[in-house]
Amino acid sequence: MISSTPSKPFNPRIYALLPLLAALVWLSGLIALLGLWARNGTPRYEPDQANIAFISDVGAFHQELFIGICSATAAFYLFSLLAERWLRHSNRLPGHGETRGRREVVFGLLAILFCIFGGVALILLARFDAVDYGNVHWVSTVIFIISVAISAVFQSLEVQALKKDFPNRAHLVRNSILKLIVLVLALAVAISFGVLFIVCDGDVNYGESPSEVTRCNRITSAAAVCEWVVAFIFAAYLFTLVLDLWPSGKSSPRYLRRVEQWESSLKKQEGGEQVEKKARQPAGGEEVV
Repeated sequence: MISSTPSKPFNPRIYALLPLLAALVWLSGLIALLGLWARNGTPRYEPDQANIAFISDVGAFHQELFIGICSATAAFYLFSLLAERWLRHSNRLPGHGETRGRREVVFGLLAILFCIFGGVALILLARFDAVDYGNVHWVSTVIFIISVAISAVFQSLEVQALKKDFPNRAHLVRNSILKLIVLVLALAVAISFGVLFIVCDGDVNYGESPSEVTRCNRITSAAAVCEWVVAFIFAAYLFTLVLDLWPSGKSSPRYLRRVEQWESSLKKQEGGEQVEKKARQPAGGEEVV
């Protein structure tokens, strides 16, 4: 008698790959753009650009790559929040399958809504480069930063609210604190970027005298550094989403029940095979073929 081996239950932790892919695509894209800029000799793509190029400047020069990076990141980012909403709603993560808290649901949906705004803005700022579509590009950049920040705030509020209903889930406390640290750091650097950019309007030739040009070059370069730092912090935020989804392998009652049933089936199958093997053996101890 040949019995088929029962298949192992689907592990909801697989959804943690979505934000992991978002973070890796974004991070590798930033490193690729930096590498291309360095390989080309750290050029000034336009006469009014500073010694340190903005991501937008490098992205405009390698637009197809930049659009691909931003589009893939936006898609994986959105899928990550949708996956989290579904896992919480279906009780695979601590959330609304148990408490049905209206407040937490609203926070989660608002986080998704502003994630969509941020994702669309990210694609638009890549499509409309800073060289040919300066106003559209920088407006899209501001919308992207603000939308992601608001989405992160609502995510933190959702986790904070869940923490009250699930005080024994340590990862909720940890993730909430981590998100707030990343958010505060990103906002501080983003504000610094905005102030530095406005001083010389992102143009090294904003002043007329050589000293003013030198000053604006330093200030605009500092703004560019801040933009790169904010971008890398966004990768850190995406990694926090991995931490949000990873506990589903331990907190999903349905998955744990199925794993228990699967292990029980394996034990029964192994026991049945041993009984069958003994039944085929004669008194002499050799198995009958």
